Order: sequence, then C-alpha cells, then structure tokens
Amino acid sequence: MQELATADKATGAGRFQRVTVYRCDMCNRVDSRGESCDPFWVSAKNRLFLDLRREAYQQAGLEADPAIAVFDSRRKLVSFG
Repeated sequence: MQELATADKATGAGRFQRVTVYRCDMCNRVDSRGESCDPFWVSAKNRLFLDLRREAYQQAGLEADPAIAVFDSRRKLVSFG
C-alpha cells in the first residue's frame, strides 16, 4: 500500500487524531485508516474522523464516498465502512 495523503488534528498535550489514505499498488484500490492517541470514543470524535478523512482524500486529489467510522479501542484504530 502506498500512502497518498494524511490529515491530522492535534488535540493538545501530545494527543492527536489522524487519517491516512492509501492506494494498493497491485489492484489500485483506495482505502483509509484512522489513528487516535485517545482510547475514548464519542460521537464528536466520529464526526472529526469523517472530516479528517474527507480532508485527506481532497489532499490526494480524490473524492471521499460517504462512510461511517468504526473505532477499535484496544488498538486505537479507526476503520471506515
């Protein structure tokens, strides 16, 4: 997977939220993944990750399809469906 773009937001005291857009070198599929330094998930964070995803896609010159954000609190990763 080749990284195309990243959008992030610092939330103070070394905390961050980040979304990275990738493209598969073999099949040309585009995907995205989010990271959070904070294990807590609230609806406001869901919206933040969707905004960061949209921003990262724009930076890559792509348009993001509508999505939902799903948070894995153990790994602090966000996947989009």
